[in-house]
Amino acid sequence: MRNFSLFYLMAILILSGLACKLGDTLPISTPTLVETDACCLNIPPKEAILASPTPFPATPTVHSEAPPTAAILASPTPHTTESPAALPGEVFWANRSFSDSETADPDFASGAPDVTDCTQPMQPTWAPMVNEQPETLTLSYLAPVHAGEVEIIYIGQPAGILRVEVQNSLSGLGQLIYEGKQSSVDVPINQCPASLSLPVKADFDIDLVIVTVAASEIPVQIDAVGIKGELLGYVELPVYWRVPLPGTPHGLAAAPGGLVYAAVEPNGLWIYDVEGNQLKTLPLLSDASLSDVATDAFGNLMAIDEIEGRLIVLSPEGQQLSVGGQNLYGRAAVSPQDGNLYLLKAGELLIYTTDTAELVHQVQLDDLHSFMGLTFSLDGRLFTLRDFDWDPTLCQLDSLTGEELDAIPLLLSNQSAEIVARDLATDASGNFYILFSMNAGQVAVHMLNPQGNLIRRFGRLTFEMDDWSEGTFFTPREITVTPDGRFILIADGFGDTAYLTAFLVERE
Repeated sequence: MRNFSLFYLMAILILSGLACKLGDTLPISTPTLVETDACCLNIPPKEAILASPTPFPATPTVHSEAPPTAAILASPTPHTTESPAALPGEVFWANRSFSDSETADPDFASGAPDVTDCTQPMQPTWAPMVNEQPETLTLSYLAPVHAGEVEIIYIGQPAGILRVEVQNSLSGLGQLIYEGKQSSVDVPINQCPASLSLPVKADFDIDLVIVTVAASEIPVQIDAVGIKGELLGYVELPVYWRVPLPGTPHGLAAAPGGLVYAAVEPNGLWIYDVEGNQLKTLPLLSDASLSDVATDAFGNLMAIDEIEGRLIVLSPEGQQLSVGGQNLYGRAAVSPQDGNLYLLKAGELLIYTTDTAELVHQVQLDDLHSFMGLTFSLDGRLFTLRDFDWDPTLCQLDSLTGEELDAIPLLLSNQSAEIVARDLATDASGNFYILFSMNAGQVAVHMLNPQGNLIRRFGRLTFEMDDWSEGTFFTPREITVTPDGRFILIADGFGDTAYLTAFLVERE
């Protein structure tokens, strides 16, 4: 998907009588369709995960490594396009590109290759303007990649590609990987489109590729530039167990003592142990529909029934302790400091006691933003996801005033991009677990340290039910971490095709 502003500047450069053909003849450049977005940002986004200028207070963590994260780089004319799903070891295509020229649209060099027939005029490629000076095409990628190779798909004479550099935008580290025709590089001269494969032996991860192209009356045209490699921080975390759920999951909580509660549509409350054994269901009214569940330090369960609009407090044995509230729904979390239940309902925070289910405080949040998910760190700090669709941000809120104390953007952009965050959780060491249903690398969970730096990613996303295997997530909805930090639990799916998955975290 390419995102364009309301106003467009279009120019068509036509070189008549020229065509690209296969065989012994070199490919000949065809005109490039030019589209310019007049309202684009001057800063191309990257998939953050970025450290905040005023980071969250550090808490001890069992993870010492914190790989560098993507940063932003100023650009004259950035453009956004869809970044196809890519798995570790496969090709990652650029999501943005920009060039020296103000009229030659670099957007056509973003995304996967488009050209299949070189004889067609008006190819969706980028080409420099006809002038006396070489031009530079810079391509950015949503996620830093541990690269083994850069692949350039192009039309035209390979001699038109003068230089290729790779960089890490955060550290500023870079490396020249190609300069003219090198003996170690196989440069095709009779293919259209052609592919130039350049080996990369950098000891840093790459999120920028810079291609310098020669000035020519028949310039080389760049169709796409891919990075072959592995996604930064990706690990194959072992799946300890996976069990089917009887309905669409709407809440997930892990209690002390090894119990896991799953609220499923329409009115089910299912209990499992950490071995994946279903223990029992708790009795609820037949017309109940739970929007979320949470547990306290004593193992008591708080269930939000959006049908009756009430808070139901249950003991670990399932005994109803109290009922309260009116017109309640939303996401819930229990404060480890005062033991109160915090309910995120639309644009407000409702605070209830867990012994009497009485409302004790109400906080209005910023009505200019949407919020999703709620969790407390062990030291009592409150976190949520702001603007979770397309521009998600991890936010720390003042639990009494609702004021935003700090924020870590998960995507830096004012343009629509395909990244959606669904839920979040924390562990006892202060690490964050952000659950995505869509992002650049198509990885479900990003684990961040207390300062917001990416530690690891795991759990592949899929949009094909035939590819919905164990450890793969189709529509992830809920995430939680057991109090001891040994298990990360994810609920995904819908209807009668839903699952609860437990990842085992090996202690370091």
